[in-house]
Amino acid sequence: MNRWRSFLLQILFLGLGLVFLYLAFRGIDLRSFFSGYRDVGWHWVVLSMVVGALSHWLRGVRWRLLLERTSSYRLPTRDAFFAVMAGYFFNILFPRAGEVIRCTLVGRLHRIPIIYLFGTVLAERIVDMLLLVVLIGVTLGFQWELLGPFVQSRVLLPMLSGIRGGGVVGIGLAVGVFLIVVVAVVVVLLVWSRRSFRMRRWLVRVRRALRQFRYGLATVIRLPLRVQVVFWLETVLIWLAYVLMTYLPARGFPPTSGFTVEETLGVFVYGALGIVAPVQGGLGTYHWLVLQAMLLYGYTKAVGLQLATLIHTSQLLMITLLGGIAWLWLSLRISRHR
Repeated sequence: MNRWRSFLLQILFLGLGLVFLYLAFRGIDLRSFFSGYRDVGWHWVVLSMVVGALSHWLRGVRWRLLLERTSSYRLPTRDAFFAVMAGYFFNILFPRAGEVIRCTLVGRLHRIPIIYLFGTVLAERIVDMLLLVVLIGVTLGFQWELLGPFVQSRVLLPMLSGIRGGGVVGIGLAVGVFLIVVVAVVVVLLVWSRRSFRMRRWLVRVRRALRQFRYGLATVIRLPLRVQVVFWLETVLIWLAYVLMTYLPARGFPPTSGFTVEETLGVFVYGALGIVAPVQGGLGTYHWLVLQAMLLYGYTKAVGLQLATLIHTSQLLMITLLGGIAWLWLSLRISRHR
């Protein structure tokens, strides 16, 4: 029963992505669309793929550091990197399955208990979620007059309907209200989660999520100061590489060769939300959201979709090639160790 439910969810997510892909490409002349890539500086695109691979290597290095400092198990950097790539490879097919694949491969190869591996992966996810929230807040705060109307009308209208953008006061109000609401909700749920009475299923899930959040943060905070500095430095470099993965293809695409920092951050944030969506490889959701950002910056629909497709396809190709090779290599090593 659970397998059928999982299968149906995967079909539903894929269908959702295809709907967004259709909405993005509706009315686009495909012949002129592909002809727009004739003058692309492909060395910029290849460089963005190299930067993407480097970001995943840094993620493997960070995972290795976290595992060694929170347990007695040591993991070679090469195996950590290959496991990360294999996880990304499976995320293309089955959203959110990458972490399971990553931990399973390393656990079988190095005889490391899954509980330690999942604990470090959970801590990584918590930290990355916080970095993404901060980056979204900074980007929206400094570009609220431009990006705010779309967020208000189509994404966060119920929460932000009383906030008006513009100027330092508007920025401070938006960020302040957001932080106050988040803190208040977390505090209330933490109090509720400690009560002994029988809770509804949704509240039990919230309590479990809060425990995981608290555990993930505690895992990082308990690290020695020197290790924390290295950990956070690697985290910042990972996210800087993610931003460059947006900027470099835009730099090589003639209509967007003059991309500014503001445009890069705006497109990256919208695209990140599309990737976070539970859709295979962000297919459709990434294209549609990046298109919305490009339209807000004054680009045409064709140019917006061309850039979104260029970024998404190049990174998807890199992950498919490296991730597929990494999965085969680790699987062969596991089979030989049996």
